[in-house]
Amino acid sequence: MVYPFRGYVAPLIIFGIVLLVVGYVAGERAKEEKKLAVEERPLTEMVYCSYCGTRNVKDAVYCKKCGKKIS
Repeated sequence: MVYPFRGYVAPLIIFGIVLLVVGYVAGERAKEEKKLAVEERPLTEMVYCSYCGTRNVKDAVYCKKCGKKIS
């Protein structure tokens, strides 16, 4: 039996793995940048959740950790 795409299997698998790694790294970098952006805000622009104590942005309606409404 002849397999016409036999020579493409390994490069496609390697390409797929590379795409997964690049996507993961880009996602982690975006999370880290977002985390740093929130942490760099002055404390006057932050409010604390009365239920769990998590620091949230001043304009937040719901807590980013527990999801309860910020009073």
